[in-house]
This record gives sequence, structure tokens and C-alpha cells, in this order.
Amino acid sequence: MNVIDLKKQRDETFKVWFERWWRNEEIEKKIIIANAKGYTKYEHRANMKQHQRLTDPNFKNAVRDKIAGINVYVNVENIGTIFDVLVCSVYFKWEDQK
Repeated sequence: MNVIDLKKQRDETFKVWFERWWRNEEIEKKIIIANAKGYTKYEHRANMKQHQRLTDPNFKNAVRDKIAGINVYVNVENIGTIFDVLVCSVYFKWEDQK
């Protein structure tokens, strides 16, 4: 085993996680509903356990593979004082604001 093997394994497990996450969260359906209501972006709140995967560099590319031309922004905020409490939001934007 070497670093290349570790990266390959990490990339493969990310793909499996992403497909499961995309299907379970019904992101595409939520974007379609938001678009039908006249919105040009959708905010998805994720739990703090998902922030590691959502901030992975592969995440944005995986979303763009699902919906061509979409912009993806991930924001992680630490709202805790004594304990680290992370809030992770993913913003999907499909039309430029003027």
C-alpha cells in the first residue's frame, strides 16, 4: 500500500457516499421545486457529521456532474462557544444574479 492507493480508495468511497447522499437527500428534486417557485438558488443544511465530505474537493465536481452549469458553495460555521458546534450549508445556484 502507498499514498496513491490510499487516495484511490478515498476517491472510491467518496463516490459511493455521494451517490447515496444525493439520492437520500433528494437534492435534484428540491432544486426543481425551488426553481418552479421562481428561486435561482437552494440552500441545503447538513448535519455536522457530513461537513468533512461536503468540503471535500471532489464534492463540487460530483454535483456539477449531476447538474451541468450549477454553482456550488459550501459554508461551514462554528457556532459553538465551549464545544465545537458546526453548521454546514451547501448553496446551489443556477442563475447569475445581476
